Amino acid sequence: MLTCSTLKLAGTILAATGLSITGTAYLNTRKYKLHKRTVYLPHLSSPELSAKTQLKTLSPLRILHISDPHLRAKQAHRLRFLQQLHHARPDFIILTGDLISENQAITPLITALQELAGIPGVFVYGSNDYYAPKLKNPLRYLWKNSNQDLNTPRKPNLDTPYLTRELEKLGWINLNNTRTRLTVKDWEIELVGVNDPHLQYDRYPAPTGFSTTLPDVKIGVTHSPYTRILQKFADEHCQLTFAGHTHGGQVCLPPHQALVTNCDLPTPYCAGMFSWPLQTDQAMHGNGKFIPQPTTQMAVQISKGIGTSPYTPLRLFCPPEVILNEVLPSHI
Repeated sequence: MLTCSTLKLAGTILAATGLSITGTAYLNTRKYKLHKRTVYLPHLSSPELSAKTQLKTLSPLRILHISDPHLRAKQAHRLRFLQQLHHARPDFIILTGDLISENQAITPLITALQELAGIPGVFVYGSNDYYAPKLKNPLRYLWKNSNQDLNTPRKPNLDTPYLTRELEKLGWINLNNTRTRLTVKDWEIELVGVNDPHLQYDRYPAPTGFSTTLPDVKIGVTHSPYTRILQKFADEHCQLTFAGHTHGGQVCLPPHQALVTNCDLPTPYCAGMFSWPLQTDQAMHGNGKFIPQPTTQMAVQISKGIGTSPYTPLRLFCPPEVILNEVLPSHI
């Protein structure tokens, strides 16, 4: 029979363990990482496009993927990390949304990204580029997605037009529900983007004939990686897709076992890089070399993001990240 003193000791140990885990999870929110991946492009489904990519000699294309800062104006540690990203020497920038948590963060964000100004780039938005986060029970993510709280329409309370203007001043293209084509180094890049599917703001853009020449790479960009959007990108033969939103699960079991995704992706694919349609192989995390399997499939990268909601500043076995991809034509 357990004595009162034994129960008190057990309670003390459990409380201390809980406080230790919570403290560690809080400190992990500042352990930012720049991961580096070498990505071999999948073969394009069209033999004509595939032949072009194989025949043309292309130098490596360095794509910097930034997602989910959820920035507040006074987060000096996060701003310092963003300010140092120019040292990665990217050729191209992709931002996949949830950039801010308050209007006061727009100017500090733009200032922090100023060293990247002039480098070609694109951006799409997430829900927290329209709506400031609200205090909610974080355990609700275990049984429902957060967009189920948005059944009642409400007016956006963040200055999204101002954020858009400032990002465009840095030289970056607003890719929400649109397409673009541009040349970066010796690469002809075609991009298709959607506004946040989590808010059901996505309106998939109709195909547009940019020119008679074929792109060297076609890229899809979205904030939240809902399967219906990933499949649309795959159906039009995108080779790469970039997304964020999931925070990698944010609070995970070791080594990368997410409990939730906040969308309809299976938890093993909550973050990292993987082939689409989904295969039996696991998503690749951290640094390394990625070769799509089979090589005719689309490669999907979901960033764990940099930040969290200000009301749940915790990360466990899920460090914040920015990813630098060195993209190469298929090795086969």
